[in-house]
Amino acid sequence: FFLTAQALPLFMQMWMEMGLKTAFSRLIKQWLTGSWCFFIFQAKLVGHYVLNEIRYGGARYVSTDRGLPTQRSPFIGSVDRATGRMAKVGGLYLDYAKLTYYDGIKLLFAAALVPVFGGYAGAFTWGFVGLTTFSWLYAPFLFNPYQFSKCYFVDDLRSWLAFFFREGSSHWVEWYRKTQLEPKRGFRHSVWDVKFLLGFFVLAVWFSELSQKLELFQSIFVSAEDSLVERWSASQSAALAPPIALATALCLLASIAECLCCCRGRRAGRGSDGDRTGGFPLPLLALLVALLETAEAAAPLLVLEVQGWRKTFVSGLVLKLLLFSLVLFLAESVLNRRYFAKLGACGRPLELFVYANRLARDLVVSALLFCTLAIGVLLNSLNEAVCPSWNLHQLLIYRARPLRPQSTKMSL
Repeated sequence: FFLTAQALPLFMQMWMEMGLKTAFSRLIKQWLTGSWCFFIFQAKLVGHYVLNEIRYGGARYVSTDRGLPTQRSPFIGSVDRATGRMAKVGGLYLDYAKLTYYDGIKLLFAAALVPVFGGYAGAFTWGFVGLTTFSWLYAPFLFNPYQFSKCYFVDDLRSWLAFFFREGSSHWVEWYRKTQLEPKRGFRHSVWDVKFLLGFFVLAVWFSELSQKLELFQSIFVSAEDSLVERWSASQSAALAPPIALATALCLLASIAECLCCCRGRRAGRGSDGDRTGGFPLPLLALLVALLETAEAAAPLLVLEVQGWRKTFVSGLVLKLLLFSLVLFLAESVLNRRYFAKLGACGRPLELFVYANRLARDLVVSALLFCTLAIGVLLNSLNEAVCPSWNLHQLLIYRARPLRPQSTKMSL
């Protein structure tokens, strides 16, 4: 209904001015060229900004800095080929990561869990979920000129590597602070809103149901001689706790190592107050934190999978993920407060914990998008090799055969 309502005004105008046949041909052309993808993506952006204005206020105009329609927007930015460093930061991923990509990955993950729980909603529902997920993740790339060109794709790969892994991930840290740690109207406005309260009630219901299932599991297998069950019964509380203990300990050790390296650098007369990395790469810390959190989340619930309680096992993992998201949201809300800078080195473990988890999220989301876009690059290269005069991607964008310069003979 929504997609039909979006195209209905233009259809009525074309019908009154040019006839019913022209209106239908225009409508079919729009649908074949992906107008539904644009409308779904546009609705997501409008909904995000309206909700953000209701929650925080402070709406303002943000220029897109977009050039001509034939100008290509990079994935993350541009890189200096001589030095391999970032020359300009800004691209489609950085523009829409917080707006659509994160939610698109969450929707994809939730849709993948439905068959695990034995649910099935019908072909039409799955079709609409697939259209929404595809639009949220790939609409900006689908309508980006020369997105699947091989030479530009290689440049995007270089900029992706430079943005996340060069210069201590300083470009990512600066972008994250500017776009996602911007101070709001206070801790109370950042936390106690409708989204937080709804999430709290969902967690309470999920926690209660899972606790009852775990008690039932313990009552059934408490007499078993399986050592794995006995160990799990002794640590049942760990099955309901968010997986943050090991990651927090690692971040604490990393902050101590940074302080020691900083002190040694000052004694040797080198280093500065701004150099706080201490030689510990943030991407490596993000990888270790993600591995520790995954192991801590799955280990207490592994006995459920062994005994064949797969749905309860998956429910426990989802609960841990939701609790972890809540803890990370609260930590991020503390981190973006103005008084946090007064803590100095005492707040560094919390800062590393938030940075490592958010960097891991961006690495996973951007890598997933990059790998799937590589399929489009392969198909586009095949198209250029078989039929170079008809590029399907350009035909999709401009709805006409791309114009190419032709040589003309001049006669005097």
